[in-house]
Amino acid sequence: MRESSKAVFLSYASQDAEAAQRICDALRAAGLEVWFDRDELVGGDAWDQKIRRQIKECALFVPLITPNTNARAEGYFRLEWKLAVDRSHLMADDAPFLFPIVVGDVNDATARVPDRFREVQWTRLRLDETPGDLAARISRLLDGDVGRGLRTPPDSDKTGFGDPALQRKWRRKGERPAWLRHAWSIVGLAIVFNFVIRPMFRSGERGRSEAADSVAAGPNLVELAAPKLPARDWPKNPELKRAIALIEGLEAIPDDLALAEQIVKPIIERAPTDLEAVTVMARVQSQFMRRGFDRSDERSTQARLYGERALQLDPNEPEAMLAMATYHFSRQTGVVRAEKLLRRAMEVDPGNPRHGRMLADLCNATPGREAEAIAQSQENVRRFPDDALTRYDLARHYKDQGRYAEFDRELDATLALAPLPNAIAWKARLQLGLHNDFPGMKRWLDQVPERVRGTERTVFGYFLYAAFGGDAETGLAALRAFPQKWFTDFEYAGPTALLNACLLERQGKTELARQQYEAALLEAQRMKVTDPTRIWLNHAEF
Repeated sequence: MRESSKAVFLSYASQDAEAAQRICDALRAAGLEVWFDRDELVGGDAWDQKIRRQIKECALFVPLITPNTNARAEGYFRLEWKLAVDRSHLMADDAPFLFPIVVGDVNDATARVPDRFREVQWTRLRLDETPGDLAARISRLLDGDVGRGLRTPPDSDKTGFGDPALQRKWRRKGERPAWLRHAWSIVGLAIVFNFVIRPMFRSGERGRSEAADSVAAGPNLVELAAPKLPARDWPKNPELKRAIALIEGLEAIPDDLALAEQIVKPIIERAPTDLEAVTVMARVQSQFMRRGFDRSDERSTQARLYGERALQLDPNEPEAMLAMATYHFSRQTGVVRAEKLLRRAMEVDPGNPRHGRMLADLCNATPGREAEAIAQSQENVRRFPDDALTRYDLARHYKDQGRYAEFDRELDATLALAPLPNAIAWKARLQLGLHNDFPGMKRWLDQVPERVRGTERTVFGYFLYAAFGGDAETGLAALRAFPQKWFTDFEYAGPTALLNACLLERQGKTELARQQYEAALLEAQRMKVTDPTRIWLNHAEF
């Protein structure tokens, strides 16, 4: 039994006592001390004071979020949640304390929880699974291994860089890239640097130490390539085939997906139960979400509606399985179901690389399954060595795990297959993050195909080049060519005016910068009114 300073407080609604008991038993079997009161209905001042004291003294607060907590507007567990949130405000931002566990079918967007809970990663637990891995994660957290215990929240930039352990190491040593000493103190730009650029600089020694082990991996994947399987001729309808080509194009932009949606709509209106049409629409809607082009509640509803309808029409249609799994992946819900659908789709349609790619992404987004993600991505490349997107996904997963030497290598392998715009954009980013090479960054950015150069990913690349390289006018020109008031990319979600303001301040144009800051604030506040459920809007407003 551990000392009380490392105790876990388990908070739950009375209807969830059985699930809470199973979690408690697993934690105690791992040698953890758990504060767990089976009889929530017993009141009294002494009991109330005991609970308050335990929340004040526990090392980790673990609330169970379930359909039962969603259904209850009142309950003592809500007071426990409030007390825990109040205590968290006194802690450092990187101190692990809140550890929400979701049991059952609960949508993160509509869960009745404090906003503070949405700022940390949720762990989803099936009712039929043994929570042994959960106990191991919590044990690591209590031992101080924060980097292995927690992952970034669902709405944060999964495509960005971040290794908490390396972040702490860098802060302790006081390491800084030379150019950072000359940077200016703009809060927004500092945040951009912290989450997008800095980890690449931290990865130098790590990347070099892994390079020797990884050099041989790439060629071997191709040498051992599996026999090429014939692609399935789907869909048969030429118009629907055109829609799929639009959403899966290497240079696909939001306008392509919007056009695909318009192509499919009249077909569904004429034949609402046409399996091909419903399935293609499900794929279009889920692709909006996966690409980060539109993750609104309205889009999510459409993706779920068409995905479920397609599966009702034919439970064995692999593209319907892919669409539904993509929806679950984008919403960070139903992971178990999504994996089953993808594995079944791979069996039914083995010549399609998209199912395995989605499975690797699912593993990569699930805490504790990073090695599986790499293994699945490597297997995907072995089976589809000529598919540029399959190779690019392997590169992304290396990046997400801070393995930048391998990330760089796989980007080169991707670009040898096709000039994939995102791969080019990341090559540009590596020139800044790994080599401090601003001219090289600009050369790569200028290679992004013209029709994609005005998208958020590339424009944000030009912003970073301008902000840190000193060429503010290049960044402002890219922003002027971007017509939207709001960025919705994974790397930066916020007002376009905020980026303009940073660059104008860099030029010393303080009055123009002030006007842009004010415009950015108004835009953030407007978005909060129209979409109040998005917690990340608070970051933009700040």
